[in-house]
Amino acid sequence: MYCKELTSENIQEFLALFDTVLTDCDGVLWHGSSALPGSPETIQKLHTMGKRIFYITNNSTKSRDDYLIKFTNMGFPATKDSVVGSGYVAAQYVKYQLEYNGKVFVVGSKGIEKELAEADNLDGLSFDDMSKLELDPDINCVIVGLDTQFSYLKLARAISYLAKDGCHFVATNTDTGLPIGSGKVLPEAAAQRKADVICGKPYPLIYETLSQQHRINPDRSLVIGDRLDTDIQLAGRCHLHSLLVLTGFSTLPDVDHLMEHGSEEDKLQIPEYYIKSLEDLGKLITEFQASN
Repeated sequence: MYCKELTSENIQEFLALFDTVLTDCDGVLWHGSSALPGSPETIQKLHTMGKRIFYITNNSTKSRDDYLIKFTNMGFPATKDSVVGSGYVAAQYVKYQLEYNGKVFVVGSKGIEKELAEADNLDGLSFDDMSKLELDPDINCVIVGLDTQFSYLKLARAISYLAKDGCHFVATNTDTGLPIGSGKVLPEAAAQRKADVICGKPYPLIYETLSQQHRINPDRSLVIGDRLDTDIQLAGRCHLHSLLVLTGFSTLPDVDHLMEHGSEEDKLQIPEYYIKSLEDLGKLITEFQASN
């Protein structure tokens, strides 16, 4: 495996590789509430060139409707169907792969509950919805995501449900334990089991969900991301092209370390290409178009 810098010398071969873009959001398109310089314009350029654009995120705190408002306000070309978050994937998995139609206990934010409600009226319940101490016998599924209103009572309730025979355990991100606030995670031993499935990157389900709905050809698809261990590893596991941007989490020394010391699985995190920012990619595209 090797990683090439994206330059004016190879921009033509790069653009010819893909028809579909799967881009991460935070650290690639924006930081918090501010778009990164040039990122909306670059995504718009790719869209104008006929590339299909999809936005994939592990953040389950917002629903697709919530994200669509943010994309629109920042100037990114987007539709509801072009947004795929881990909360949406969790709801789709519960409804269509588990074929589960009962109540779901949610340790997470309102984004997950909104996606469950859209998945043919699956009933997502948080601890705040539970007015009594007894367990609801109709709940046989627990979804765990980032919970900005975490409480230990909610955690205890989730563990009680997970102790039931046949209760499904779905996690939205790569932490398979239960979140206990401040970024910490309850050890899996406390829940006495691992998650049955993890919906977010780098696990394939998020790509598989998108691919099934939109008939995506992996040989003609590009992942753009700022994290080697989520975005780029997803590309490696699903045999997609990949571009690392250096405006977020991972760095070139991280890539060098993987190339020198990584296991075979670790090396799936090595991107095909890297570039400083989406703004720089936009400049390369403009220069290429002007010369052709």
